[in-house]
Amino acid sequence: MGDRGPVTRIIYSKVHRVSLTEAERDLLPFFEAIDQMPPDRRRAALFAAIRGGQGAAQSELARTESGKAGRAIDAMLDAFE
Repeated sequence: MGDRGPVTRIIYSKVHRVSLTEAERDLLPFFEAIDQMPPDRRRAALFAAIRGGQGAAQSELARTESGKAGRAIDAMLDAFE
């Protein structure tokens, strides 16, 4: 046990920036609501949303890109982190 409870081993950590455009306006209330939550509840809400939506995202996850295009996109995304 650590000072704050049981020690948890992190298996993945990544920060993603989210910017909404007019096309995603319907998501604005969700993001505004989770911004007001304490960090532990915010994390739980985000994971619940991800778990609930991961099936809907399968088509995006299954899309393949050429290796060169994929590396270029990854480099651009990494530049914004």
